[in-house]
Amino acid sequence: MRSTVRAQDVVVRMGGDEFVVILKGVTHTGQVSETAERINQALNAPMIVDGRTLVTTVSIGVALYPHDGADMGELLRHSDTAMYQAKDRGRNNFQLFSPGMARRLKERIAIESSLRTALQSRQLDVHYQPIVDIESHRVVALEALLRWKHPSHGYVRPERFVSIAEEAGLIVPIGDFVLQRLIEDAVHWRQAGGTLVPIAFNVSAVQLQRSNLAENISRLTRQYGLEPSLLQVELTESAVFERREARNHETGQDVVASLRELGVRIAIDDFGIATRASRT
Repeated sequence: MRSTVRAQDVVVRMGGDEFVVILKGVTHTGQVSETAERINQALNAPMIVDGRTLVTTVSIGVALYPHDGADMGELLRHSDTAMYQAKDRGRNNFQLFSPGMARRLKERIAIESSLRTALQSRQLDVHYQPIVDIESHRVVALEALLRWKHPSHGYVRPERFVSIAEEAGLIVPIGDFVLQRLIEDAVHWRQAGGTLVPIAFNVSAVQLQRSNLAENISRLTRQYGLEPSLLQVELTESAVFERREARNHETGQDVVASLRELGVRIAIDDFGIATRASRT
């Protein structure tokens, strides 16, 4: 990073993988953009570690004096807020601070805190959307949908909290809750004399990488006497690509292959979205 800035500029490591760059005598935002791009290119350069090629990405947040802060503490807080905004935008980019970012960050923190409470106080629920055969008018499958009923705000849309749950490490316990709940519901329907149909549920890329999904399904279906083929895991196209990149090459472990061996059905949801996004 020092090689990308001028001699009078300052580069400081704050700890871990966070650094602060102080650019002196900046007269227009174009200088900041050019420097951020140079840093990005420098850190994107491939590195060989133990015979393997590693590529890093960088998220950069920018705060300008005196517009975004009158002292160093305020500038650091606002640049940190902008950095998290860069991460939310898909990483590997830079963002200039704006007052709206601070509001969104406060909202994100509030949602994360409330979501932790929701897990403890049974505010989460699973609803089922029937999939109906048009000719026979019969329900041939169900899709399990996660719902959060907030005590003050009513139902919170999944798009408002799922990404936050992934970043906060809550998506795995939430996914475990959904799996446990849909299996228990299937058992209750069977006991009531109902005919069971396949149940589809969404699994995020984070959950696929960090949870023991195949082991959990195997354990729960044996425990409750259900066939794993009753379940269908729905993956987004981006989750499939991330799975390939994160696969453990040394052991050959593949969660999707393990699920297929159990008899669990696999489907790709939102097909084509990841391809289009990669071309923008």
